[in-house]
Amino acid sequence: MALPCNSVMTKSFYVTHHPHASHSIALLRRQAMNFDKNRNFGLSIMQFAELMMLSRLLYNNNIQWIA
Repeated sequence: MALPCNSVMTKSFYVTHHPHASHSIALLRRQAMNFDKNRNFGLSIMQFAELMMLSRLLYNNNIQWIA
């Protein structure tokens, strides 16, 4: 059973070109991550950075890890 995928991927990641752990990619695909859709409709790195700053997540002392 696939769980909803609540992650954000930038459009600059190419599973065929960038180094990655194949078991991690398999896990993300099982969780309904669509890498082609992210490449076509995902955020640019600049958009992602802007949204992270605007959300103030980076200023939250309770956040211990963002990956």
